[in-house]
Amino acid sequence: MSYIGKTPTPVPLTSSDIVNGIVTGEKLNADVISSQTALAEAPASTDEFLISDAGTLKRIDASLVGSADFVKIATTTASSSSTINFDSSLITSDYKTIQITFNGLSVQNDGEDIYVAVSVDNGSNIISSISQRVNTQMNDSGTFAINGGNTANGGVNANGHLIGQDIEATAGGGGVSGILWLHDIQGTTEYKWGQSLTCVLNQNGNQYTYWNSSRHATTSAINYIRILNSSGNNIDGGVVNIYGLK
Repeated sequence: MSYIGKTPTPVPLTSSDIVNGIVTGEKLNADVISSQTALAEAPASTDEFLISDAGTLKRIDASLVGSADFVKIATTTASSSSTINFDSSLITSDYKTIQITFNGLSVQNDGEDIYVAVSVDNGSNIISSISQRVNTQMNDSGTFAINGGNTANGGVNANGHLIGQDIEATAGGGGVSGILWLHDIQGTTEYKWGQSLTCVLNQNGNQYTYWNSSRHATTSAINYIRILNSSGNNIDGGVVNIYGLK
């Protein structure tokens, strides 16, 4: 633009210079989103999205998007871990049921067992539990058997819920993989039930599938979960994911 006399000094455009509601989608560049820094991880529950609510722009927390009632709480990778713990900062009153997935949890020595224990005082005391099992067994020759039993001859077992027994420690054995549910963890009337479905290569070389249940002797809310090698040795490797159902 040509001027008579001196060119005016440029002044930055401010929000007060634009009338509300006149910037349309056509005025935005196509890379208005893709040019921004990538988050590179799942959004936190307090992260926000911009959404059109019947034509009116509003913000919404990520916690309200998708399956808000089923939440991934944490992921832990074991590496010569004495225990794997999820404390009260994660196991909160938000969740009524906990789901845990195990992927290749391995032990230090042949014949060791892995348990899941719970606490109502953030790990200061582990709740005694009764754990029962029904397992199917398959060996390399195709022999199939169904067995059952309980820990500590049916009595109280302080280790918790059995997810794998007499595990083969050799690399490539597969460790323990499967899933466990802890029900009604916020209940204050009944004892807490757990159930799991896991698979493991036994130290004798046979493949086992375990369908286990446990009864955790407390009517207080659970706020802590521990995964442990009952021999006191380490959990050498594997990945644990924990989810909460509201």
